[in-house]
Amino acid sequence: LDLMTQKRKRKLFLGVNPIGGPVLKSRRLARVITSKFHSIQNSIQLLSKQETTNMDVVQSDVEANISALNDQLIRLGGRSRYQEASIISTNHFKTSRWVIQTLQQLGKRKDAVSLKL
Repeated sequence: LDLMTQKRKRKLFLGVNPIGGPVLKSRRLARVITSKFHSIQNSIQLLSKQETTNMDVVQSDVEANISALNDQLIRLGGRSRYQEASIISTNHFKTSRWVIQTLQQLGKRKDAVSLKL
């Protein structure tokens, strides 16, 4: 009789678990992921340019560094994780709107009011 009078706690439904793993929901984490992705990509591009322009650099060292950076990208979640993070970041903060507002404040763009972003 005691068991029947006690209320059963319902399990909170958190939605369907996605097949590809947890969906990124944190804006702070999204900013961290996008900034790390950009810095790693920039480093890879700099090393690639260094590899082609400077013959003094040992090519095997450059390739090892690029490989290490690519491993960091994979550990970060790759391009798909970056794209998820980028979508979250741009949903909450539109860079183009910020740029136009800043230009307006500086007086560099007076017709920015007519643009709708």
